[in-house]
Amino acid sequence: MSRLQEEIESRGHLCLFFSKLQCELNWIEYRWGRAKWYTRKNFQYNWPSLIKTVPKVLQEIPSLLLLKYWWKSTRILDAYSAGLPYETEQFTNIRYKSHRHVSLAQTPC
Repeated sequence: MSRLQEEIESRGHLCLFFSKLQCELNWIEYRWGRAKWYTRKNFQYNWPSLIKTVPKVLQEIPSLLLLKYWWKSTRILDAYSAGLPYETEQFTNIRYKSHRHVSLAQTPC
C-alpha cells in the first residue's frame, strides 16, 4: 500500500486506482476530454487566453454531463467484470436509450 493510499484511507475515504491503459474506466478522462475540446474551439492560442479559458470551461461542464460520464464508465467496468469485452454485440444489446424503451428481444411472448 502506498503512502498516498494510506493517507486517503486514514481520513475515511475510499482510494481507487484505475489502469493507465484503460482510460474509459475513469470518468474524469471524459471530463478532461470535453474540457480540452471546448478549450481548443474557444481560445485565441495564446497563454493569457488559455489561463482564462481553462478554469471557465471546467466550471461550465454541466453536472448532468458529468453524471453521464460516470454512468458510462460504470457500465464499461460492469461489462469487464462480467467478462464481456466492451462494444461487443452481447454488451450493446442490453443498452437502452430511453427509460420508456422495451427491447423486443426481452419481451415475453
